[in-house]
Amino acid sequence: MDPVSALALAGNIVQFVDFSFKLLRETKTIYQSSSGGSEDNDVIEKITMDVISLNNNLTASAAPAVIPEDLRALAGQCKLVAEKLLKALEDVKVKGSHRVWKSFKQALENVWKMKKEEINSLVIQTERLRNEMQYRLQWMLR
Repeated sequence: MDPVSALALAGNIVQFVDFSFKLLRETKTIYQSSSGGSEDNDVIEKITMDVISLNNNLTASAAPAVIPEDLRALAGQCKLVAEKLLKALEDVKVKGSHRVWKSFKQALENVWKMKKEEINSLVIQTERLRNEMQYRLQWMLR
């Protein structure tokens, strides 16, 4: 076997071992979870629900004239992204009983379909929108 082929084979083996490790770690996390999802996702879900609740309180409690239209639009956009995030988090949970096979199957879907990247992207969008809303609210209070 020539050196380039050997190097390519070694790279493929390392990639397979890395994928397998991620898959087994995700399976264990899901299997041990009481909610059917990972601990990280449970925390993200709680924070996202809190963001939606605060957003609803902000838009519902204040008179329309008090909150500028651009802030209302930002709040609406934040709510849409947060709801997408909750949907993505729900999609990566095991439905029903937490059997090893179901946990493995869900972990495989999560790793294979790159759901973590989608969730991370939505988390970043939610954080950015939340930060912008905080900035604008602080500016209004001056």
